[in-house]
Amino acid sequence: MNTYIRNAMCALTVTSLLFIISFSFTTPARAEATAAQLEKMQSLMTMIKQLQEQLMQLKKSVSNDSSAKCTELSRPLFLGSSDRDSDGEVSKLQRFLTSTGHYTYGEVTGYYGPATQRAVQAWQSKKGVVNSGSPETTGYGIVGPSTRRMMSRECSSTTPAIVPKEKKDDLPRKDNTDKKEIEKTKPTEIKPSDKPEDKTTSPTAINIGIVEGQVTYGPVCPVENVDNPCVVPEEVYTSRRVVIYGPTEMNRIDSQSLSSTGHFRLVLKPGNYWLQIEPAGIKSGLKKPVTVLAGQTQIVNFDIDSGIR
Repeated sequence: MNTYIRNAMCALTVTSLLFIISFSFTTPARAEATAAQLEKMQSLMTMIKQLQEQLMQLKKSVSNDSSAKCTELSRPLFLGSSDRDSDGEVSKLQRFLTSTGHYTYGEVTGYYGPATQRAVQAWQSKKGVVNSGSPETTGYGIVGPSTRRMMSRECSSTTPAIVPKEKKDDLPRKDNTDKKEIEKTKPTEIKPSDKPEDKTTSPTAINIGIVEGQVTYGPVCPVENVDNPCVVPEEVYTSRRVVIYGPTEMNRIDSQSLSSTGHFRLVLKPGNYWLQIEPAGIKSGLKKPVTVLAGQTQIVNFDIDSGIR
């Protein structure tokens, strides 16, 4: 595409020179330009203007395409981050992951929710940064220094990125020794800032907390035999989601699917939240409050009445 732009610029320059030369030789010395010559001059000027406009549009298109295919981020991003506290970098990340095919939510929300975390994990796995573990143990799903550095290298095909010189052990390997690899990688993927390395891998190191819970559903048959109890089908749980609301109880932040056994695990920034299961049973879904503390795990369980009697 850049070659095409250079060729277009050359063509525009040549056209302008031909116009000047042509007019110089066809115009008699000390004589006024004829009407035909003026018309020809106007036509050539219009053509040059059109070429200039097309060239500007082409440059803009190439610029947008390049920025979508690569990104350079300046701060750590993780579940709960937003454009408000990252100066718009969550949206920038989502546009980048959309261009790579990993973020398929359908819109750029500016909020780092479960869908964005899954997209980051898929991208990390593809690029060999990390492909297992969790955000608080291996940095799996967190945009830390190693991930940001790797993302900036995607720009090398268009605009060379300035990448700090690395030691051999700092480069991600292509094997699956994930935990050992993360321990060797410096700086570690879970580091939340550019401050000196904090060797702890607890959630406190990245200022996040955990919320876990179990959803129970029943009864699933009118009469249950003690020796042969009714089994809850997996789709009963997988078709439901835990919805996360902000402290006002009305501001829906995100949602996450339940596991096939009804379990859920959320990684959130410290603060006050409300949780709800959708869809509910025969009653409207109950919202439960939870306060997330850095480095701690909170338990919130739900019981859903199926209405079967």
